[in-house]
Amino acid sequence: MDVKERVEKALSAALGDAYVRLEDDDGISGFVVSSRFKGMPTLDRQGLIDNALGKADLLSPQPRSGRS
Repeated sequence: MDVKERVEKALSAALGDAYVRLEDDDGISGFVVSSRFKGMPTLDRQGLIDNALGKADLLSPQPRSGRS
């Protein structure tokens, strides 16, 4: 699984109902649509995404054990 797929998986797992569309072209970019974002300030939305990605093990081929 490549990094883009891992990012998509992490975001979908953290946000449940999220629609995630990412492009991998000189870096990963895209957008996320989720009902959890309704009424939420932009910075809080970004924080939710950052937390989801921070908890995911995106760069190693297999998740590290003992990480929370």
